[in-house]
Amino acid sequence: SKGQVSGKLALVETQKKKVLETVKVEFAPGRIVVDPQGRWALIAGERRNRGWLAFWDLATRKVVAEQGAHGGSISDLALSPDATQAVTIGDDHELRIWDTAKGKTVPYEGTRMSGIQRGGPANG
Repeated sequence: SKGQVSGKLALVETQKKKVLETVKVEFAPGRIVVDPQGRWALIAGERRNRGWLAFWDLATRKVVAEQGAHGGSISDLALSPDATQAVTIGDDHELRIWDTAKGKTVPYEGTRMSGIQRGGPANG
């Protein structure tokens, strides 16, 4: 249909520079993070002018969950050190915290931001 975008995700063995598998997805993939144990990947992208988030199980090589994440593009994506939560920041000025086991947002007060600049922590 009009406005539909699709993309491809490739699982690559980097030492041998070999593509192991390619998966077609119904969104334009952008940023990606992989959990430290290499079990799953979280892919931020765009679909129908919305930020889109997909959970990719690397063992089965399937997208197991996906959903609209922001009213605009996802501008950044990060994992917590223990990979139990992820954070997305959208062009809609919303910060969302995700439970990576459930693929759902975590309720959080004060997620609307203004005047936030990308970059590392403030020096102080």
